[in-house]
Amino acid sequence: MSNAFTVWEKANGPLVVSQEEMDSAIARGIKQAQEVNAKNDARRADAGWRELTRYLSGMPSVDEAEAKLAGLKASVAAAVKEYKGKIADCREALREKFLTPLEQTHVSQRIEVLSGELEDFKRQAEMRLRQAEGRLKDAVEWAPKRERWQELRERARKIDAALRQV
Repeated sequence: MSNAFTVWEKANGPLVVSQEEMDSAIARGIKQAQEVNAKNDARRADAGWRELTRYLSGMPSVDEAEAKLAGLKASVAAAVKEYKGKIADCREALREKFLTPLEQTHVSQRIEVLSGELEDFKRQAEMRLRQAEGRLKDAVEWAPKRERWQELRERARKIDAALRQV
């Protein structure tokens, strides 16, 4: 089996390298790797705020998220109240005298349907409320980064505009 060292020996004789040459070669390699890492770190640091665009551009601010959550809670409460009002009206209709058994059956079925719709609506509303609360939590968590992101985005816009003029 031949490797690079045996091929070298056959062509040029034995390979002899001093310890100083090895140390200097290693030092050059380390220095070069550090320079490359420094350049890559600088590029990543500059691009890091741009990656925040993915998170922050569609994310509402804390105030917007709170307003959406409050609006959602109010609309859910109004819809639940409306359903309960319809059910109460049906129950009131059942108390009327002179209803035929068929009419009583229809009203009772309507109450069951409305009750089922109400439960389905409550489940769906609960999920939407949890999602809105999660968006609010995310907005609160990312709020400190949002200000810096907006500053850096504005700075980048100004730099791009200046470079276009040159």
